[in-house]
Amino acid sequence: MVRHITFTAILLAVSVASFAQQPEATAPTSLQNIVDELQADGIISVELPQSLYDRLQPVETPADAKEAQPSSVGRMAGYRVQAFSGNSANAKREGQTRENQIRNFFPEYRCNLVYNAPYWRLRVGDFRTRAEAEEAAATMKRAFPAFKREITVVRDRIAPNY
Repeated sequence: MVRHITFTAILLAVSVASFAQQPEATAPTSLQNIVDELQADGIISVELPQSLYDRLQPVETPADAKEAQPSSVGRMAGYRVQAFSGNSANAKREGQTRENQIRNFFPEYRCNLVYNAPYWRLRVGDFRTRAEAEEAAATMKRAFPAFKREITVVRDRIAPNY
């Protein structure tokens, strides 16, 4: 037991001493650079399966691929009109009903019914300014007087190209 602890302490001391003598290395920028760095001294040999090596290669994406990304990527700060928020047993169904009503009356606005525990929330539109959102909220209040108390403007992440 004592020999094991002594050997471990010596091994640790030698490792620390050899690390302290090495010049400060620059950080590798990719996993492939890490593999090259490990193999540089010839002490360590790293063998990669071809499938992993293929994954390490940078992927060239055409400019058109950026336009085809889904709208959830690259969101920005903005405003939406919250038309419903509820956590009752039938909140999802009620949110879907309101979503259909608003979508039929205002087809130009995108509706988002989301569940953020414990609430179902219906948020409408993608507005860059609060003034645009307030104007849309006032229009919705006139169109749906029964929802008037629940219609409010909220900050949210919106799609940049609405």
